[in-house]
Amino acid sequence: MRLGGALPRPVKRLLRRAAYQVRRLGGGAQVTRTDIAGTLGDLGIGAGHDVFLHSSMRGLGVIRGGADAALDAVRDVIGPAGTLLVPAYPLATSMFEHLARGGIVLDVRHTPSGMGKVSETLRLRPGAWRSLHPTHSVAALGPRAEEYCREHVTCTTPCGPGSPFVKLIEHRGWIVALGSPIGKVTAYHVLEDRASTFPIPVYLEQQFEVSVIDDSGESRHLRVRSHDPAIGPRRIDNNRQVEARFERLLRERGVLREQRLGAGTIAVMGADDLEGALEELLQDGITIYAS
Repeated sequence: MRLGGALPRPVKRLLRRAAYQVRRLGGGAQVTRTDIAGTLGDLGIGAGHDVFLHSSMRGLGVIRGGADAALDAVRDVIGPAGTLLVPAYPLATSMFEHLARGGIVLDVRHTPSGMGKVSETLRLRPGAWRSLHPTHSVAALGPRAEEYCREHVTCTTPCGPGSPFVKLIEHRGWIVALGSPIGKVTAYHVLEDRASTFPIPVYLEQQFEVSVIDDSGESRHLRVRSHDPAIGPRRIDNNRQVEARFERLLRERGVLREQRLGAGTIAVMGADDLEGALEELLQDGITIYAS
């Protein structure tokens, strides 16, 4: 190896893991920005990629620098050409309860994210955009942030055509679960809107009329649909058996990649690869809902 040249990735990985173990044995086992960035690189995330980040800081243990360090680690990897998206859902209750209360259900400028510190920190960063959807608003930062967010207001369902979740597939972006279970990934629901033969009626028939406040302070009236709360306990995010089954199925297909870090795991999936796997599984009658 040339003196002064860049170290091969396997060597960098070994050095990074050794440094983490030294910190752990010394009583300072905190996950760092460098740890997160290195792990994402090992898992295939790179410059120019768009990333939808689901996160649980507690899931990794202690992150030195907190939410800002987690966000900066992702941006270190994707660089200025990549766009970072997070769920900024205003939900403190179920989707149905949120919509059923009526009135103004989202002020895109001021309503905080209910999805944790990382998503709220990105929402408040200068230059961030936020989509105008009453239940599944998304915050984004990067060169395609406006593109991801601008059409979400036209969607009667969270993951329909024009939503950030569909656009992530079109841009061949990545889904990252940072210390978060893969059952919490929202993109599973894209197939429910796309597949005319989806076997489970996941939405209620009724439409809810609600109001949202846009970034200019104007009130807008929308008609949207809600997931049926009766099938919630059968769904992957609420059913550990279903989640474990999909972990296995997605690993077998090479869609799900994982690496341990700190007290938990970082998992990544290509958005288009995930959609393809879900379509294939649907042909065999397998969905994210327990039968």
